[in-house]
Amino acid sequence: AARTGVTITGFQHYLSTVVEPILTTDPGLAAVFAPEGHLIPTGGILRNPGLGDALEMLADTGYSDSPVGAAILDKQRQRGHLSSADLTEYRTIERSPLVVRIGGYCAHMNPLPSASGTMIGYALDHLESSDPVDIARALRRADQARTAAGGDLAMLDPNNIRQKGTTHISVIDSLGTACSVTTSNGTGNAELIDGFGFMLNNILGEEDVNPTGAHDWPLNTRLSSGMCPTIIESPDGSITALGSGGSNRIRSAVLQVIVRLCLDGLDPESAVTSPRLHVEDNHLDFENLFSPDIRQRLVAEFPDHLAWPETNMFYGGVHTTSLDRSGRFSGIGDSRRGGALIIVG
Repeated sequence: AARTGVTITGFQHYLSTVVEPILTTDPGLAAVFAPEGHLIPTGGILRNPGLGDALEMLADTGYSDSPVGAAILDKQRQRGHLSSADLTEYRTIERSPLVVRIGGYCAHMNPLPSASGTMIGYALDHLESSDPVDIARALRRADQARTAAGGDLAMLDPNNIRQKGTTHISVIDSLGTACSVTTSNGTGNAELIDGFGFMLNNILGEEDVNPTGAHDWPLNTRLSSGMCPTIIESPDGSITALGSGGSNRIRSAVLQVIVRLCLDGLDPESAVTSPRLHVEDNHLDFENLFSPDIRQRLVAEFPDHLAWPETNMFYGGVHTTSLDRSGRFSGIGDSRRGGALIIVG
């Protein structure tokens, strides 16, 4: 796709507000996003052959033994901290999932040191019902516990070993094998790696994984994540895979869809399209699509609030697919983040 091109659609706002002002800082950016001297318009084709080269090289040799790794080290040499040892010694760590039982269902989520699974589990443990006000209260309690933990989220779950420390795809095949994968683009540094069409990035600004701030991360410490790919097994044998992008809102988005599926018994589409809310630092954001009664109770519970007039990408994009015990597929790509559902016959 990098070589043949992808159609520019929902990214136009991002391009015009974020990319356009910084095109002059890096000729590589202009070559990719404005090859003819102006930003590629909606419906235009974006081609990034350097990224295609990088992906092929990484598939063959990995970062440490390819020109891609050398280019990364060279690009950040003046102001960064990466070394060749960081690339050669990096290892993927396999961990057992965090398992939470809710309403007869069994949800498998990212364990520590990932943040969202633990916070969702904590909120579920303190959830009284599926009422939106109760959900908001549970989210507030989890957020308060996060702040009190001072970055050590293992304090939220005594069953876990103490540890210190976004695009989602959900897939299920006809045999019931489920895969839930969330990947993060982080925050780009506005400088493309020479010749290879991608930026270095970070997620140091996310309070859930770095509560002390972007400029205070200790060197030689593995960075955790707020991403929370999830697989749910239902009592009747059906399987659902889901997950979301959305920074700190991942934990509230995934939590609410889990509640709608497991406590309210909604189908995936209804669970995902239901209005959402998010609580952080005792402030409530919510999509102003709840019933008048629920809205009144939410506002009374959270004087510090902001009502959004419609659904918004701020609240994550929970892309969900499900296979019931009869072999029927269902699901939804969350429109809040341009999701899509594909069933291959």
